[in-house]
Amino acid sequence: MVEADLESLLHEPLFQENVFRFDLSHTFAGCDDVKRTIAHEVHDGFVAKWGGPLVEFPQRDVERGQELLKQIAPGDRPFVLMHVREPGFYQDPDRTMRNGDVQLNVLGIQHLINAGYTVIRVGDASMSDISDLCKECGPHLIDYARSSIRSGFMDCFLMSQCAFFWGGSSGLTFLAYVMGKRVCTVNWYNANISLGFQPRDRVMFKKLRYKETGKLVPFSGLMRQPFKQNMQKDDMDKHHVYLETNSQHEILSAIQEFTKVEQDELTKLQKTARLMVPSGSYSHEAAGQFSETILKRYIEEGAFH
Repeated sequence: MVEADLESLLHEPLFQENVFRFDLSHTFAGCDDVKRTIAHEVHDGFVAKWGGPLVEFPQRDVERGQELLKQIAPGDRPFVLMHVREPGFYQDPDRTMRNGDVQLNVLGIQHLINAGYTVIRVGDASMSDISDLCKECGPHLIDYARSSIRSGFMDCFLMSQCAFFWGGSSGLTFLAYVMGKRVCTVNWYNANISLGFQPRDRVMFKKLRYKETGKLVPFSGLMRQPFKQNMQKDDMDKHHVYLETNSQHEILSAIQEFTKVEQDELTKLQKTARLMVPSGSYSHEAAGQFSETILKRYIEEGAFH
């Protein structure tokens, strides 16, 4: 396997021009319901034909990665990769809506550790210092992002071997998808493009509220213009709304829900939510589902319509 430096790739001007200029959430934002992206269909077709994920890690490199991992992670416990998007990677003040706060994951981290997992925080070297959090949670919370073994090779190794990926609106989430990993996403922005690629994937998205009343923009409204796009601050001000991140307890509930899902069966609430995803949406053919946790929140506040 050729060692790929994913960080350098994402910083390449050619990559950023072609990816961000044609970002599906901005360019393909017409008012019609014509579907303009087929990522989910291509993924499902590949898996159906070849019986495996788009990308697999060679065994010889698995053994190499295991030796390196021993330098920072104790024991043979299964591990979960956790990523919380921060502003350091792009250093762009205009791209903050998808960011999160790792401190909001504390209850979820503790739950996973108590359930027998090691939690490994991934990311680039600009990530915030979580040494105090590691002391609080004990030896089974590992800060790989700021460790001496961090590399493009290890990013791919860890993703290929994790029990599942716990992330948000970032490129690493899509690395998990192409490697066929189960994914739990929290604080995703926005709901219209949030659904994952595996039937047992679950997503909990950030909420939009009206400034004047504090009420939620209805769930069905998140699937339509103007809220189906990745609005930035100026757009939100124009439409008198603000973004609300998921709370610690919401995130904990989403993680608990995710780890209990053993079959592809949906709840009545999830089935109803899927019917609200328009045919032209990026998520329309997605196999993943909305978290019951976030849907119940909309029911509780009378905004699921």
